Amino acid sequence: MRTGSQLVLLAAALLLVGCAHAPDGLTARGFRQAASTADELAAVLDSRRIAVIVGVDGYRHPAFPDLKFASADAGAIADLLKTPDGGSFDEIVLLDSREVTSRSAILARLKATRAGLGRGDTFLFYFSGHGTLGLDAEGEPRLFLLPGDADPGDLEHTALDLEGLREFLASLPAQRKALIIDACFNGRGKSAIDPSVEAQMEEMVSRVAQSSVRGLASGEAHLFASTLGRPAFEDPDLGHGVYTHYLLQAMTWARGTADLDKNGLLTAWEAHDFARTRTREHTSGVQLAEASLRVVGANDLVLAGDPEARQDREHALLFHYGSGPSRFAGHTLVVDGVAKGVFPGTFTVAPGSHHVEVRDPEGELRIDGYTDLKADQVVSASELGVLVREDRILTAVRFGGGGGPAAWAPLWGDGYMMVEVFGGLRVPRGLGKGFFGGVTVGAGVSPTRKDLDRLVEHGRGTFHLTGELGWGRDISRFRFRGAWQLRMTVLPVAPLPGPEHPLESEEVGWIFASTGPALHLGFVVDRRLAIVGVGSVHFTHLDPSRTGSPTFQVFGSATLGLELGF
Repeated sequence: MRTGSQLVLLAAALLLVGCAHAPDGLTARGFRQAASTADELAAVLDSRRIAVIVGVDGYRHPAFPDLKFASADAGAIADLLKTPDGGSFDEIVLLDSREVTSRSAILARLKATRAGLGRGDTFLFYFSGHGTLGLDAEGEPRLFLLPGDADPGDLEHTALDLEGLREFLASLPAQRKALIIDACFNGRGKSAIDPSVEAQMEEMVSRVAQSSVRGLASGEAHLFASTLGRPAFEDPDLGHGVYTHYLLQAMTWARGTADLDKNGLLTAWEAHDFARTRTREHTSGVQLAEASLRVVGANDLVLAGDPEARQDREHALLFHYGSGPSRFAGHTLVVDGVAKGVFPGTFTVAPGSHHVEVRDPEGELRIDGYTDLKADQVVSASELGVLVREDRILTAVRFGGGGGPAAWAPLWGDGYMMVEVFGGLRVPRGLGKGFFGGVTVGAGVSPTRKDLDRLVEHGRGTFHLTGELGWGRDISRFRFRGAWQLRMTVLPVAPLPGPEHPLESEEVGWIFASTGPALHLGFVVDRRLAIVGVGSVHFTHLDPSRTGSPTFQVFGSATLGLELGF
């Protein structure tokens, strides 16, 4: 059991490690930031927009030095969100004085807000103040935001657990929600540090995450002023935290620059992207902002812009987030001959048919084709490679079997097993897009044909050649095709063992034509490969038992295999 003085010492030590030396004129704020990847934020439906804004300047415990501009940050954000084109929020709760920035006051306001939220609403929580890295009751490292009455000796009960705050946000019924944190989670130069504790810091930091795409609800954005292990600064010349200053810029006079798709609306990602770049430049690369976002359909959030335009805005989103070994990191997205930008990032595209390219850093094409995009459609770069398929040549190998009614027993017993090789041509775009023609060559064996005494089974070969014409389309990763087939089936002469005898109906050779519909159903694995099953029903006029009276006959087949497109 740790003593109170040990806990205070440990908390003070944790505050010291990680906030790098501040450039001249900057005051280190707080204690650590996030890393992640995600998507973009776009349009907002006609619903209530609610924000809880917290700015903590004054701290009661001497371990946490007062800040100068956290309250100014919160006030400026709140004022801007009230304006029609600066957010147009319907309800804003500002907590920026000592009386209302206690842990209990903040939690009470969050709980009250949750009770009034509806499914179509938008919710934003902004916090400007200190953060820290501490230990929970089990001794595990955790990230905390510090309200005004935070106690370094009891962070679990006096601070705001960041993980708990994320879970709270995920539990809200609102479809669009944002968490914006202008703080960091480690501090240097705030107090002395015990060398024995400092040695544990790297290992402790590696066991916590400031942000993560995993667990984010649809339409959720987490924006952080700094990355875990990096500082967040206040600047007296700006009168704000650096990140918040540039966030405000993006939402006001610099909106034209921050609005990457030039649609008059500023999404959370666009605002963060602008603030992230300027913050890095302003702090000489010391403070690095980051974000985690997840967008599905229309569940996205606009921070600023014309309220009517928020409702009218309908775009598809093309995105990829990742770095380092990520497959599309550093690749350029080109739509209709115009470069949209470099991944990671999210880019909006108007609905309709577009020529889409993705080029690697050397300019080589990695994705090239046409696709139809719908309003509010959200497509990752990896899915884009599937959607722009323009397969002209189709090839497949399939395995399966077939059979007919009992009257067909003389031909192939109870049925046959087979392997098929398919080749075809498809119209990739234009008026005839989706039409295809193909030829299938198949061979198999009927293992259940009985001998003359009806005792022993003897195999019999079967061969067929099938031509087909049809139309199909891919919906996301699912493939649907319908076709009409014309088939020629050959069953060679196959004498059964036994004494010499005239050929029985089970032994004679057959060649007959049939026709009927076929359905192709498949799942697209990647750009070239799909798993496809084909079922067909065929009609023919035949006399299987050689009674001298041909009749109308029906038989079928089903196969499953791998299909390649080129």
